[in-house]
Amino acid sequence: MEMKVLLIFLVIIAFVDIKSFRIPNVLILAGTLTGTIMTLMSYEAKDVFKRVISALIIFSVFYPFFLMRGIGAGDIKLFAMSALYFDGNRIFIYIALTMVIAGIISIAKMIIFEESRMRLKYLITYLRKTAMTVSAGVIDKYEISYSSDLKVRARSVIRLSVPALLSVIMIMAIF
Repeated sequence: MEMKVLLIFLVIIAFVDIKSFRIPNVLILAGTLTGTIMTLMSYEAKDVFKRVISALIIFSVFYPFFLMRGIGAGDIKLFAMSALYFDGNRIFIYIALTMVIAGIISIAKMIIFEESRMRLKYLITYLRKTAMTVSAGVIDKYEISYSSDLKVRARSVIRLSVPALLSVIMIMAIF
């Protein structure tokens, strides 16, 4: 039952994320409250504690990547919210599978869309420049520029809500 509820939330979140390039906090809050209530009703206190701790660990692990602008805040909150719906180590399978799917989508976008290739070239140039200057104590700031044209932006941005949705579907089919 929990996975079906998570699936419903992920469908809504992915749809909104595709349309607006953001995951609204109200959806994360609703998913978090629902997951917490379902967990409280179905499991012992120690299991509830484990899921909440998993959510906090996930948030803590991914937060530095948000600070480096490598992942969006909504994506981190989405992973933390999802932890309330998974038992045991399945949350880690979910996150790993989501990242693999996101990587496959990224590679496909780089093959198909010039905008994605341009961003990759910029990243490679930035990393090379950083490697050469860091020894001199100079660190350049990585600036990601997004097009104001939403169609162009959609071709170069990976929204993790879609791979997260696909990974839940795959997990439901396997387990």
